[in-house]
Amino acid sequence: MSAVSTETVDRPVATSILVGRQWVLPFVVAAGASAILLVHFHDRSWWPPDEGAYAHVAERILAGEVLNLTIQDIHAGYINFANALAFAIFGDSLVSLRYPLVAMGLVQAGVMFALFACRGAVAAVVASVALTALSFIQFPSPTAHWYSLFLTVLAMACLAGWPRGSRWRLFVLGVIVGTLFLFRQLSGAIIAIAVVSYVTCESAATRATRIAGGV
Repeated sequence: MSAVSTETVDRPVATSILVGRQWVLPFVVAAGASAILLVHFHDRSWWPPDEGAYAHVAERILAGEVLNLTIQDIHAGYINFANALAFAIFGDSLVSLRYPLVAMGLVQAGVMFALFACRGAVAAVVASVALTALSFIQFPSPTAHWYSLFLTVLAMACLAGWPRGSRWRLFVLGVIVGTLFLFRQLSGAIIAIAVVSYVTCESAATRATRIAGGV
């Protein structure tokens, strides 16, 4: 019988550790390019049907009305609370609803850089900037879809960068997916199916490797 170490089994798919000065310049390039894109395009256009409705609901929440009691909306609620919080912090201008999206865009660009760092600096920069260029700035509206995308990227980072044997990994994934569902139900259901399928297949592969190692 041959003993096979389970270290490679419990290790996450992507274990890129960004250390060393060689990563400083690529990260600065990716973050800088993403920031320029987000700042330049965040207020270049708007979509009145969506933004007017979101702003209306947010204003009524701040005025003390109760969602799904005196205000009716198709979403589960978190998007409206997020927009109300943006109004409370940045003022009651429609552009205020986009500032959280700019912040999330910067964070998810950094996360994507970390996820692709194992493939080299060029791939990491391209992936980071590509995500920024193909997301919020294409349709700069405070819709629930962009919050869902941000949470999906966080779920990907959790799956790829957290040790498989950690209980906290599943707990954090549950929190992320549950929060996503409360922003947009359909996106939450789809991502929940994806996460459960991924974790199930991952567990099956882990058991198969351990069985093969004991033969």
